[in-house]
Amino acid sequence: MRRRINIAWAQEASAAPVTVGDVTVTPLARALVVRLPQGGFVWNRPTALTVERAGAVQAATYLVVFPLAFTSSVFVPTQTMPGWLQPFAANQAVTVATNALRGLVLGQGALPPGRTVAGQVALALLWVVAITAVVVPLAVRTYRRTVS
Repeated sequence: MRRRINIAWAQEASAAPVTVGDVTVTPLARALVVRLPQGGFVWNRPTALTVERAGAVQAATYLVVFPLAFTSSVFVPTQTMPGWLQPFAANQAVTVATNALRGLVLGQGALPPGRTVAGQVALALLWVVAITAVVVPLAVRTYRRTVS
């Protein structure tokens, strides 16, 4: 199974750019759009092991997803948020991934001032690594407690 994921990533990243109207989607943008959400929600694995019903996993996951989504640049620019919220909103994982995708798809002009496409992509990948590094050991520990 893992080989298929890696092969799919390689095929996605090595494909030719696609132009729809006046927007050109690069292979890296397509790979991030397709693959990042699949790995980005790795943090709900420990939750799935600690609750008893599947519906409860979804409810517990939304307790994290909603605040992150609404305090990100997904819906409104972070510059329009209250001053005390801006530092958190501008640097959290959802905002960084959103900015990276906007930059890859729409170009540098779609990013907030002082942000670069390469910087946002690097930060998005760093967030994925950091979240995975924190959550995988938690999931393994929780799983070991559950099965023993």
